[in-house]
Amino acid sequence: MEKQIQQTNNDIDSEAASLRREDNLYKIRNNTEECPDYYETIEHPIDMSIIKDKMNKGIYKREQDIVEDLSRMFNKAKVYNVDESYIFKYASRLEQALSNKYKTMIIKKERPSHLN
Repeated sequence: MEKQIQQTNNDIDSEAASLRREDNLYKIRNNTEECPDYYETIEHPIDMSIIKDKMNKGIYKREQDIVEDLSRMFNKAKVYNVDESYIFKYASRLEQALSNKYKTMIIKKERPSHLN
């Protein structure tokens, strides 16, 4: 399972890298200098550094756990930013990539092993 969690993270990183190349973006992240009201608006902030730290510490025990944190990160980015902003669009695209990847993982798990 740890291998699947790492693969999911690698796939999301790959999608993010693709978006960075396309949109010259780096990452979704909270920044108190640029966004001083962030912590007033967003409870329990999360970004990739937190998620990667949790991965490195072995906190995620199921694929669902990392998917939930990634989804929470994308959702918070969309809550804080306006619909037409590049961050909102970036978060939406990454959220869709995650959803597609997770659906593929579930389908593979449900298939008999000789078909995978």
